[in-house]
Amino acid sequence: GKQQLQKNICDPYYDYFRSLIMVYSYQFSHWLLEYFLPVAHDPKRPDVVVANIEEFAAIVKTYQKDPCRRLIPTILNNNTYSVQYRLDPSLNESMWIPSSQWIAEQFNAPGQNRKQGQQGQLQ
Repeated sequence: GKQQLQKNICDPYYDYFRSLIMVYSYQFSHWLLEYFLPVAHDPKRPDVVVANIEEFAAIVKTYQKDPCRRLIPTILNNNTYSVQYRLDPSLNESMWIPSSQWIAEQFNAPGQNRKQGQQGQLQ
């Protein structure tokens, strides 16, 4: 049969990718907490129902945290929707950031050998 390749999103190789998607997770969480849940609290809005608002809010807040516990958010320009995730400095590691050439090779050369990207740190 086919041999399955197992990948773990928490591997350091995926830190950069997670740093990008965590921005959307953070923004979604903030929007739910800032705009959706207040409407669910409003007695004038019986059309918006959340069974257990406190539990839902607690779950939604976890969307702001890297599930792998390697990245930490930094709010930019005092704007809660402008956030960047960086590698936790206590890990004493650098984040692998793919070069534009590496990205182009991934999408433009199907079936060819993939080259390793450049090593760097997220600024």
